Amino acid sequence: MNVAVSTTVFLLTSRTLQRLNVQWKIGIGVLLLVGVLSLTYFKFMAPEAMVIDYADVDDDDVEALGRMINSEARASDSRDIKVALAWTCRNSATRLGISVAERVMPGMVPSAQNTGGRFVSTRNPATDESRNIARDVMAGAVADPTMGSVQFDSPQGQRAALARNVSRYTQSPEEIAASRRADGKTEFHLPGVSPDYLRFWRYA
Repeated sequence: MNVAVSTTVFLLTSRTLQRLNVQWKIGIGVLLLVGVLSLTYFKFMAPEAMVIDYADVDDDDVEALGRMINSEARASDSRDIKVALAWTCRNSATRLGISVAERVMPGMVPSAQNTGGRFVSTRNPATDESRNIARDVMAGAVADPTMGSVQFDSPQGQRAALARNVSRYTQSPEEIAASRRADGKTEFHLPGVSPDYLRFWRYA
């Protein structure tokens, strides 16, 4: 009787160990697979692990964007707003198939917006800060927060310019919006930024 019991216990224990052994092997295999996938992601795919190459960034593009940032943005504006303005100019240039410098500051000659059909203002000199933002945008070191926008404007600024009878401003914010919608664009807003202060336009 004792022999029979012992044999039964032995067989049950052996089978249990075999099952546990298989489960351990499966568990270890899963952990190894997760580890390999994680290492692959962080090495090759994770944005923070990407090496940004600034070597191909054009100096004229950086200078033009740097001047645009300091001309179109206020000193008190956040870096996110300045990045968004720069990305909008880059997107517009890409859509037209020309360089950012050509789009923003043709001939590398600074000018006010709408003077001679200028897309944006580049009156103010660039600074190290604005050049760094421009360089990051041109290198793709920061993502486009505008979802591909190609134009921006400020209803506040437009109303103020109309009130001062600035000759370059002849349309109300509503008229400008209607014109851009007729051109196939949709309005886009940055999170946390009033659309009356700054709004963006992108093709649907």
